[in-house]
Amino acid sequence: MAHIKHRVAERMDILDDVLEAYADDTENHELLVKASNSKSDYLRLPNEEFENKTRSVIELLEANVSLMGDHGLTQDQIEDVKLMFGTYQDKRGKPRSYRIASRSATKNIAELLDVADDALERLDRVMKRFKRSNASFYIGYLTARTIVDD
Repeated sequence: MAHIKHRVAERMDILDDVLEAYADDTENHELLVKASNSKSDYLRLPNEEFENKTRSVIELLEANVSLMGDHGLTQDQIEDVKLMFGTYQDKRGKPRSYRIASRSATKNIAELLDVADDALERLDRVMKRFKRSNASFYIGYLTARTIVDD
């Protein structure tokens, strides 16, 4: 369990740095105070406080994710730490709120893959216009679109 806590603290430190940079750039001093955490700050906290702090910062990140794209934050990074945090909570036998959220996200993956497939099918139709006018480009596209099963 300590290993998972370390991994969560490492990821939170990285995300905190992004949040801190955003808060500093926007001169949001209240957010800056909440985002100035390091890995060791997280690890020093007792388990209950660690969970509360992690939840709190994740909520701040999710509330600002759309504004922090220029700072390198993505929803995938937040989901990654939420999954890891859910594993930590599982090991401690804590509430299921994050586990439920991560399962919901997993169910949404299938829907998102369907959307991606539709987009790729539309792109395939668009790329056909290059079949004769720029054959090497078209062949390169087809090669890149080939799915490799491991």
